[in-house]
Amino acid sequence: MRVMIAALVGSLGLLAGQASAGDLAQHYARMTPALERSEWVMNDPSRIVDVADGQIVAVTGRQPVRGYRCGLEIWKRADALAPWRPHECVLAEKPAWFDEELIESDGVLTGPDFIDADTLVYSGFDGEFGDYSCVGLARRIDGVWTDSGKPLSCVQTWLRKFLATAISPSVLTTADGDMYLYAGGGLVHGVALDPETLRPIPDQWVSLETRAGPWSALARGFGHRMHHHWAQSAFVHEHEGLYYLFLNWGVCCRGVRSTYEIRVGRSDHPLGPFRDQFGRDMVIGAGKIVLARSRQRIGPGQPSLRVTPDGRTVMAYHYYDPARGGLPWLGEVEIGWEEGWPVPGDVLR
Repeated sequence: MRVMIAALVGSLGLLAGQASAGDLAQHYARMTPALERSEWVMNDPSRIVDVADGQIVAVTGRQPVRGYRCGLEIWKRADALAPWRPHECVLAEKPAWFDEELIESDGVLTGPDFIDADTLVYSGFDGEFGDYSCVGLARRIDGVWTDSGKPLSCVQTWLRKFLATAISPSVLTTADGDMYLYAGGGLVHGVALDPETLRPIPDQWVSLETRAGPWSALARGFGHRMHHHWAQSAFVHEHEGLYYLFLNWGVCCRGVRSTYEIRVGRSDHPLGPFRDQFGRDMVIGAGKIVLARSRQRIGPGQPSLRVTPDGRTVMAYHYYDPARGGLPWLGEVEIGWEEGWPVPGDVLR
């Protein structure tokens, strides 16, 4: 753990952990120059959740230039057919614990996932990409998004040589009420959560001993031995008594040159092992393809699934839009099930 002189950090922690800049559209208008609609992006979207007057989704914040200061963004729509609009700027001041764990972070928070409409997990990292990354937790308390005050897990610098990070977290709540946290780019890993505290059981960070300890190694990208390609953005969906691990393979963040695609494996336990249609373990780089690049939607990634009130399964994801110069946006596709495996159907958005 990185430790700095913490007296000042402690005195400022409450303010830093509770900061929120409010209306996101107004925040865009105050930027210099103002952020135009043509520059809108929805990058690394969370699951979509219902609220009283519509639906919301959380996305990764932007780089702090032109006066931008949002850690995460929340977007909103009136219903599933309405357009997305910028809604809320969240955690504008980076959480106080960053000054101990993520010293070089510029305050941009990434890869969020809603546990419910008032609770979310997110990741942060040092530098441009980061050799050190952590998963954080925030709640909306009395209308203000408040960080929990310490990370749920961090991956230390020396683990990077094994392609282990603590980014792009998501949380599964099973039909029985059990909860699990998934995270990681490179090596995807998971752990059981305490439903009361929302902290790992036991409360310790991920380590390399993932097969023996509380954390389980779940998946890597394709490759062999220690030379696996990138995998990221794990999301587990429960369907008819089985658990389906969706994640990305490939390279993101390069616009129309991005190579992301979405793969899946399944298991009878939330912590795996997850296997593809041929019985191959995802931890050695297996995975059944669900959604690949198309001419209009390049590099689909960051999957999440929800079941609509009429019983349909819908997968949300981001993609890079060639019609907008490769900027990321949110897509949705209906998912069907054939012989126990998810297959894409109608494109909804």
